[in-house]
Amino acid sequence: MGINSLRKEFRRFKDFNYYDNLVSNKFYLLPFNFRRLNSKRELIISMLGDFLIVPEGTVEKLVLKDIKGIDENLYYDLLSNHIVHDSKDIKSLELLSNRYRAKKSNSFKFAQLHIFVITLRCDHTCQYCQVSRVSENKGKFDFSKNNLYKGIDLMLSSPEDDLTMEFQGGEALLAFDRIKEAIAYTKSKAELLGKRINYVICTNLAPISREILEYCKEEKILISCSLDGHENLHNENRKRPGRNSYDLVSQGLNLSFEILGRENVSALMTTTSLSLEHPIKIIDEYRQFGFKSVFLRPISPYGFATKNKNSTYQTAEFIKFFSDGLDYIIDLNKNGEYFKETYTSILLKKILTAYTENYVDLMSPSGLVNSVMLYDYDGKVFLSDEARMLAQMNDYTFQIGTVNDSWENLLSSPVIEKISNAGVNDYLAGCSTCAYNIYCGADPVHHHATQKDMYGFRPDSSFCMRNMSVLDIIFNKIDTDNEVLEIFKSWVNNE
Repeated sequence: MGINSLRKEFRRFKDFNYYDNLVSNKFYLLPFNFRRLNSKRELIISMLGDFLIVPEGTVEKLVLKDIKGIDENLYYDLLSNHIVHDSKDIKSLELLSNRYRAKKSNSFKFAQLHIFVITLRCDHTCQYCQVSRVSENKGKFDFSKNNLYKGIDLMLSSPEDDLTMEFQGGEALLAFDRIKEAIAYTKSKAELLGKRINYVICTNLAPISREILEYCKEEKILISCSLDGHENLHNENRKRPGRNSYDLVSQGLNLSFEILGRENVSALMTTTSLSLEHPIKIIDEYRQFGFKSVFLRPISPYGFATKNKNSTYQTAEFIKFFSDGLDYIIDLNKNGEYFKETYTSILLKKILTAYTENYVDLMSPSGLVNSVMLYDYDGKVFLSDEARMLAQMNDYTFQIGTVNDSWENLLSSPVIEKISNAGVNDYLAGCSTCAYNIYCGADPVHHHATQKDMYGFRPDSSFCMRNMSVLDIIFNKIDTDNEVLEIFKSWVNNE
């Protein structure tokens, strides 16, 4: 029975005795968490992620089972949003279990994203680079063909049939011939195994050429590039000889649009301390290039980025930057221009639909292993890109082996069991009672890197502070502005 059918069933007229007996006989609380909004109204979120914004005092009435103090229409909303239940009928509870299973469906999968660090060579010295990069002529820092083929064999032995193979660096295009070899080998094997492969190249676009793009078009390869904002900011963040990084990315984007089409080209920005004063300029830069979204992304607290003064700032500074940017984007939508903020959209899919994005940071159980694997240029296998960044600082906690190992050996690594324990926020202290639990993740790599503990201490966690603040912003906007919810729905519906 669907939600609408249940709602119709609940709304049938009952006699007065039904309500008299409700508290003692038929009124049961289902698991929910709650939070007070700026308006003093209360936000109640069910275990499935359904939410209601209710009058102040509603939670107290629920806990006391004071049904007579709750408005009749509100009571039916509480029923249909699975915050209360009026019977112990197991068939009704099956609906909850099915929806909860759908919400956690990504947990039943194996890694679909496989990242190959094809080279450490790079032609930039970016302010926030998390890894050790080497000059362009040091070919020994490329993925060897032997190790690369072993890594591909591992990827193709995954039980998943739909896989994404992503090439990173350094600057991946400095090893373009090795990329072509990897794709040729992958295609020859994948067809025999019935695997479908999506290819992505992450690049700063400096080495891009018409020849490279024609090859990408032929092989249906997506291009993901870095665009930090307007010219001065981009050049300062992403330094290279000649200070022409922006000119090169601009030329590369336009050529990529021409040959691949806009739908096959994406861009990603990183927020440094230099970015904090320019949220609107950054957003306008993305609009200028014709993008319909921007990911206002904080810097990652890993590797060599932690040693650069432009790569460190307080979480509260980022939240102000994010909030100002989101306000501007919402105003654009109110004025008729479709444009969205990507991180907000990821959260909104969790909030407004029965499903969830396959976004590692916001997965519980953790998306390590069941979402992403990374093969480093030297054949080491890590549980994520962030894990590889930690290894650059001699912290190999999240390395599970090398491409010479079998999946059986890789997945028997002791770190897998530790992540299984630390990567489920349903029972972590500070997470299990958080209103936003169902929308969030655990991120044991982040907490290991910042707090030296995979479990983390939530009151001091920048991960928690950032996500709670962003979700507060989202729900306070929904609470106080009638237009915002419709705008947010359009972001989810137009994906």
